[in-house]
Amino acid sequence: MTTDDPGIDAVAEHLHRLYLPTARGMGWTRLDKPFAQLPADAKEAARALARAFMRRPMEPVVVRAADGYAHLNLGCGTDIRVGWTNADLAALPGVDVVFDMNETPWPWDDDTFADVAAIHCLEHTRDLPPVLDELWRVCRHGATIHVEAPHFFSSPATWDDPTHRRPMGPGTFQYFCPGAAYQHEIGRARFVTLEVGHSNLYLSWHLAVYKQHDAALLARHVDYGNWKAKWEGRA
Repeated sequence: MTTDDPGIDAVAEHLHRLYLPTARGMGWTRLDKPFAQLPADAKEAARALARAFMRRPMEPVVVRAADGYAHLNLGCGTDIRVGWTNADLAALPGVDVVFDMNETPWPWDDDTFADVAAIHCLEHTRDLPPVLDELWRVCRHGATIHVEAPHFFSSPATWDDPTHRRPMGPGTFQYFCPGAAYQHEIGRARFVTLEVGHSNLYLSWHLAVYKQHDAALLARHVDYGNWKAKWEGRA
């Protein structure tokens, strides 16, 4: 596609409208104007971002680290990790696999990954349970998953991003832990919560994928009731 392609310009204009409030709030007067009135270099930057979103997905690959295991950096953005399979919606430099995590099935076989980093990406999904089903499927039993996401007390600035669809609570993954008080039959995904952390801006979870009876793994589960007391300052 050329820079004059109307499809590219339509997507670029849409992206510019989404981030216009941020430009205005930051006092960037050079960008605080309709797309048609932007300087030439700013227009081309918006078009480059549009091309990244519209590029066809690459063939799925699996990068294996020196230890022989596969590690998935989900929704990596610009956080490119050496020895990991870096996957994102946009074809940014260093991304190994371009795909939309909302579209299933994901482009990897069952039991592929031993570790996953899902840093500030799950809050962007349209429907969380099907995404967690796929995350569970492509991981091996006992795989560790590190999740970070905004919570319901996060700074209002968190919700300036129009692509954020949901906050998450400290007990969100309790709904997917076998035997937990809040566990429900939601899809296939099952996780054991090993640790929960929080800051003013986001929550973090360390999870283990649960695919077979494993009493030792279940014994490491962090009970939500105890953690809730800690969250509320009662423990």
